Amino acid sequence: YRSNGITHITTNGYASMENGLAERFNRTIRDDMRTNLLDSGIDNRFWPYVMEYSSMIRNKLILKNKDKSPEQMIMEHYFPGTGRKQFISHVFKSFGRYGIWLDASKKVSGLEMRAHHCFYLGPSEYPCADEAPVLGGDKILVYEKLKDGLYHATIKHTRNVKYNKPVRLFKEISLENF
Repeated sequence: YRSNGITHITTNGYASMENGLAERFNRTIRDDMRTNLLDSGIDNRFWPYVMEYSSMIRNKLILKNKDKSPEQMIMEHYFPGTGRKQFISHVFKSFGRYGIWLDASKKVSGLEMRAHHCFYLGPSEYPCADEAPVLGGDKILVYEKLKDGLYHATIKHTRNVKYNKPVRLFKEISLENF
């Protein structure tokens, strides 16, 4: 580790008081996560997506004592002289933002049969678990209406989303009105 500039320091087990910086960062991410969950109105079972979204936003914020974002510092270390400042360029939207997803894979006539209501969960360049990434697209929560009238929630990676203006979030939408 020393050849890479890493110093290994051990702390006492179960002594979080000795690890204040990491504990503060974890608390900040948890606070961001709670805020996004409450503000969007999305169900708590989607907390891993909110945590991923909050971490991505934090990694793009410029640190006041460094005048760079954590992502910029990593890019300069691993790709020196390239001028790249970020892994990917993505226009972030409000977590839980309402949109319409056009399912291009369905071969049915009529737009209403292929269009589904969806909500923004983050960029798809960072897939969760074994989901396939779609570069330059969005990770969305899609509610598909089943034949019995109930809705089934699934996570999709796509570019075929039209977001409404003004911005509407999950908490402002009623599934009964779809």
